[in-house]
Amino acid sequence: MVDDNRGIVPCPWPHRVRCLKRVTTLSNSETGAYLRWSELNIHLIKAHGFFEGKGSPFRIEPAELIRTIFTG
Repeated sequence: MVDDNRGIVPCPWPHRVRCLKRVTTLSNSETGAYLRWSELNIHLIKAHGFFEGKGSPFRIEPAELIRTIFTG
């Protein structure tokens, strides 16, 4: 499922990256596991190796990412 909202979110690092306010939810129908991420999450992981801090609503645990996508 994709939830598309108006506007952009800037990267917190000092460069000019701006990401759409789009949130994707992926669920694994076999395991019931699900993940939620924004376009900013993708940028932060790719460019900065940053998965967000513990307790953050958009934190992506690397082990959960692998388990959700590749298990089943």
